[in-house]
Amino acid sequence: MPIPTVAIVGRPNVGKSTLFNRILKRRAAIVDDMPGVTRDRNYALADWNGKNFYLIDTGGLVPYSHDRMEQAIAKQVTAAMEEADLLLFMTDRKSGLTDIDRHISQLIRKNAKPCLLAVNKVDAARNEAESYEFMKLGLGEPFLIAAGPGRNIGDLLDAIVAALPQSGEEEQDDDAIRVAIMGKPNVGKSSLVNALVGRKVSIVAPKPQTTRHRIQGVLHHARGQIVFVDTPGLHRKTPRALNRYMNEAAIGALPDVDAVLFVVEAGRWTDEDEAVLERLAGVTAPVGLVVNKVDRVDDKTALLPELQQRAGLRDFAFVVPLSATKRSNLEPLIEELFARVPEGPPLYPEGQVAGHDLGFTISETVREKLMRALGQEVPYALTVETESVEREGVLLRTSVVIWVEREGQKKIVIGEDGIMLKRIGTAARRELEFLTGGKVFLRLWVRVKENWTDDPSALRRFGYE
Repeated sequence: MPIPTVAIVGRPNVGKSTLFNRILKRRAAIVDDMPGVTRDRNYALADWNGKNFYLIDTGGLVPYSHDRMEQAIAKQVTAAMEEADLLLFMTDRKSGLTDIDRHISQLIRKNAKPCLLAVNKVDAARNEAESYEFMKLGLGEPFLIAAGPGRNIGDLLDAIVAALPQSGEEEQDDDAIRVAIMGKPNVGKSSLVNALVGRKVSIVAPKPQTTRHRIQGVLHHARGQIVFVDTPGLHRKTPRALNRYMNEAAIGALPDVDAVLFVVEAGRWTDEDEAVLERLAGVTAPVGLVVNKVDRVDDKTALLPELQQRAGLRDFAFVVPLSATKRSNLEPLIEELFARVPEGPPLYPEGQVAGHDLGFTISETVREKLMRALGQEVPYALTVETESVEREGVLLRTSVVIWVEREGQKKIVIGEDGIMLKRIGTAARRELEFLTGGKVFLRLWVRVKENWTDDPSALRRFGYE
């Protein structure tokens, strides 16, 4: 049985997206937010206590509206309800029981799907008594939650998991082929993942530390599905907490994968490559050697002896020379993976190519533009945090904070008369509009958090955990 689906439904402004995002912070992956994939509904793959389920965030339902946008949303909500195995009906304590709530409850009963009722914005125990008026809807006792601060969300997720049909995925050892991409900084790991997936899922810049997290890219192939895990470049020296986190993020990907791609640069072997090879010594999964950037080798006759030399460094499952940026010789690499790793059922639905949410995409897009626009020092002392994401039809409003370590770095990011910040914002906005297929209103702020790269609590706050 496929992975079950939960649809969050309700009238506008009851906190559906807030709950959606709250659940996403608990080991979830956005399925996609691109035109033609989500069909105007946000999908996520969520995991609670080992149980996977798809989560659908729908727009606010306004019955019998003559507004074209609200009519379109109503169609999407109806489609989500038909698709779902379980409905999560959200209401709002502060505004109380409304006629629209009553109408939606009637639609739910006609739908005949299992349903859980949640009353949002119950921020404290003193608010609970007034929330029981929603029992008049006839959908059982409501779950009293506060999605923003996270009150009682765990109890709600326990109930969701208990109400879902069994998908059978718990008995499966693997849902899809998982492949870790390992290597030193700047050998083209992110470019390789983007090339294999066929779309940009990992930011790229000609500087170390561009990739700081494990990034999942999903390949949909005629022979099956492969989930590639792009990892931060491994560093021999880890002077700050951020460097140690990135090394741990890279090494932490190894136990859960079916294969590893060790990526090196053609014509260049350093002590850092040697250090990565040493890290892979205890890996039991097949390790393939990928020699990237072969297009930059002028003397092609020297390439074969180099491949033979590199192949002798350990018992590699295979050796594949290629160019990620030119997208050359990718198919032989894919065939090598399918030949050595047993296929399982797909983890992600067709069309899903990234394993992160829209907020992460926004912050990484801004950080990429910063990495490309600024000098050598500042990029390593900054991080980017998406504060808010709001949708208004085809318009996406988002507020993003750029964090640096010193006031002097803040001045560099802003630039004279704000020119640098405007340049970065324009570049990021254009790419986000291309990715989302709609208009984007992007607000950028620059703030200082001293010594954040060596502060474990700050790292956790900024998502490095």
